[in-house]
Amino acid sequence: YTADYVASLGRHPAVAFALPRTRAIAATIGLSRAETSGPLAPRIVTASMEPTAAGDPLLDRYGAAVPQAVYARTETDAHLTESGVCLSASTAEKLGVGPGDVLTGIVERGRRGAVEKARVRLTVTSVLPLAAEQKDVVFLPLPLLEAAEDFRDGRAASGMNPADGWTGAPLPDTPRVYAGFRLYARTLENVPRLRDAFRSHQVDVYTHADEIEQVMTLSASLGLVFSLISIAAAIGFAASTASSALAGVKRKERVLGLLRLMGFPM
Repeated sequence: YTADYVASLGRHPAVAFALPRTRAIAATIGLSRAETSGPLAPRIVTASMEPTAAGDPLLDRYGAAVPQAVYARTETDAHLTESGVCLSASTAEKLGVGPGDVLTGIVERGRRGAVEKARVRLTVTSVLPLAAEQKDVVFLPLPLLEAAEDFRDGRAASGMNPADGWTGAPLPDTPRVYAGFRLYARTLENVPRLRDAFRSHQVDVYTHADEIEQVMTLSASLGLVFSLISIAAAIGFAASTASSALAGVKRKERVLGLLRLMGFPM
């Protein structure tokens, strides 16, 4: 998928968010605490990288800050020197870190019989709760995923600092092609609509259509039950109020009759 195609998906009225995704086999990174002490080597946690950007529904739902990339700009170019990351709960727990802590991201590749490593400084901007993601996942800007994919393909990562190990063969001039994308439907009702749209573009998708239909049916049934209960409660309240008013008038009929006999207009 090209960047233009994914951008066109993001403009679809049924889509809330769409962002390209690199190959899964290249979208892993080793994470370790930047500052460690003691004789033991720092613990490295391997996590899957997921791209994120402003408007990500997952991060917005839990009030997590969207990580941003920091670039060092010179007269000739700009290199990414640091990036914010949003960690899943399990990743943060294994590393023992929280918002504001600094990590070192390590991307490895095998080249010419040797293991080469590239590093990048990462700052934890937020941690998602366990309900949001149960696996070891790190959410970060798309350029860092692209750099990891290029590096593992033996190329020099564009926009990364060569001094941190991001070296290799020159990048081709052809447009980048992505292996997939992250996409969120705007509502549950839009899922079947999106499925049909993808099928028309010869894109095979799998959706939880059965589960979604059950949830929507349950929601409609609960709404009907609530409406009936509300109507019954309103009718009961009106009947109770009317009967109380009539009973009050009945109790005062004698007094009202005496007042009429005494000449008071009623």
